[in-house]
Amino acid sequence: MKKLNDFPSRTEKVVINQLGVDETYQRPVSKAKVNKIVKNFNPIGMGPILVSEREDGSLWIFDGQHRVEALKILGELVWEVTIYSGMTLKDEATAFRLLQEGSKANAAERYVSELAAGVEETLTIENALNQIGFTVDRNTSNYTIQAADTVKEIYRNGGPKLLKDTICLIRDALGTQRKNYTRVIMIGVSQFIKEYPEHDRNWIVKKLSQEGLISFKNKIEDYSRATGSTKKVATVKTLVRIYNHNKSKKLQLEE
Repeated sequence: MKKLNDFPSRTEKVVINQLGVDETYQRPVSKAKVNKIVKNFNPIGMGPILVSEREDGSLWIFDGQHRVEALKILGELVWEVTIYSGMTLKDEATAFRLLQEGSKANAAERYVSELAAGVEETLTIENALNQIGFTVDRNTSNYTIQAADTVKEIYRNGGPKLLKDTICLIRDALGTQRKNYTRVIMIGVSQFIKEYPEHDRNWIVKKLSQEGLISFKNKIEDYSRATGSTKKVATVKTLVRIYNHNKSKKLQLEE
């Protein structure tokens, strides 16, 4: 496995407007973070800006995009950067991910950078989601999940089948909007599927669809408060109660 120091590097001053940002692995710029750098600007504390020089000679930031944005606001035209040559896009994404591990990147942002870096588990998860029309991303469109760590947890607990079964049940009962794929809902549904493998899928889809997201979430909250149970337990128990309502007694699930 290559280390950053294995790539040839040089330090030189460059025109900062010539530095690119690859959004396939970089997270969106935080205005608040940029403004904080501007407010507390001190050249001594800037730290090295790390750049990859691609085969066509273009320069791409893999560490320091917020500092570069701050420099633009401050009116700086040229700045000294460390340029690495011979890196692939995967190398850039890997370096970005590892250098950002201690930062406040959210789960979806980390997931996106892991995809670009070729992290095997993340690629497998994304492939499973793609098979049912979903993805993990930072945007807010339909068929998009932002709770990346929850997706990983479900995958680790039951593999791609449990993950796909969980997402498909939510999709078929509540829809494809991102708001339906929160940690509470996904973990609870996945646990319901694991604990009650004999459940009638068509029935729970129908009953949960009739219930609707808002009523479902309210009942989870009510159960949690009344019993002092965790949201995970409350979600499973609420699903069981929704399932059992108007179901013949001999076909009901045991609470």
